[in-house]
Amino acid sequence: GGERLIYDAVDLAQRVPARYGEPLTDILGRDTTLAITRFALRAAAEGMTAGKSQLLIRDEVRVEVLRHVKASHRRLLDTSAEHATLIVECAQALQAGVVRLGTAGGEAFLGRAARRAGDWEHRADAILTSQRQAARRVEGGHTITALTAVADDAIDDLEEAVFLLTLLPSEAISVARPLLEPLTAITVMAAREYLKSVEIAR
Repeated sequence: GGERLIYDAVDLAQRVPARYGEPLTDILGRDTTLAITRFALRAAAEGMTAGKSQLLIRDEVRVEVLRHVKASHRRLLDTSAEHATLIVECAQALQAGVVRLGTAGGEAFLGRAARRAGDWEHRADAILTSQRQAARRVEGGHTITALTAVADDAIDDLEEAVFLLTLLPSEAISVARPLLEPLTAITVMAAREYLKSVEIAR
């Protein structure tokens, strides 16, 4: 009945029920499944050898599963914070690009900034995809992922804005810079405040 013990513990630890026979790696991930299985084997072997009751051993396994489920929630917030950090980086690249418009070396800087922003946007997409997979079995996971998805739209737009700066004709710079500088300052401030809110949630 050892396999039933672990599934029952997973059922108790999270709101989304585990179907008996469903691979635990699909529910908890490979590393967590290995850690829980090792703990359950050790707790059962040592507990029975020490004369512990089966109920006490079951409780120990349930507590361990609950600890891992809570850690999964924390990992979701960790990935949200990583995603938010990429948004800040992209917003700062946009601001720096506007400041360097029309300056010596400004065109080369914008090219590098656009490439970096593209990399950050791809990393952010990968984080969101990974988070969506991990959130299926975490209580409140869909809420965290929904927030990250909205933030992902922001980094998409920021990456596009950085790229569009590289296409700005030189004769438009004197008109565009005074309009864009205060907007990019607000953008950086908003990105930093969003990151702060995610860090407070952690």
